[in-house]
Amino acid sequence: MRIEKTLTFIKPGNFGFCLEIFKCLNDSLGMDFDKTVPVHLNPVPEKLIRKHYENIKGKPFYEPTINAFLKSERGIVLEVYKGDNIINRVREAVGETDPQKAKSGTIRAVFSNDSLRIAFRENRYLNNVIHCSSSVEDAQRELRLWEEFLF
Repeated sequence: MRIEKTLTFIKPGNFGFCLEIFKCLNDSLGMDFDKTVPVHLNPVPEKLIRKHYENIKGKPFYEPTINAFLKSERGIVLEVYKGDNIINRVREAVGETDPQKAKSGTIRAVFSNDSLRIAFRENRYLNNVIHCSSSVEDAQRELRLWEEFLF
């Protein structure tokens, strides 16, 4: 058994669907997990979101992504999930980064009709609805970054 924690947040433009999205995620995960109470963060601190996405700095979609968070009228909603192999389980339930490639029934397939190809071509933010940590190391780094708002 490998108990892990992972960060999730509903991305800008999806505030109105956050309860449905988290319900879908919870249903997909089954019963054996714990989670925090959702935290609504508005506005999103610029320094924090830039640090969170520093891994894509220098790429053409970096600034459009940052600007989506900074210009969001309703902010984001964060939750932390904890459980056995939770990082992989959440990633499976969320689906591929590109909603067009996400398996049917995953959160990104259900809640987004955006396309990575089109977003890149239009040099804009990809609305793929939800963020989830990609690895144990990323989860640990992200949880440290966001901890003042989560615990």
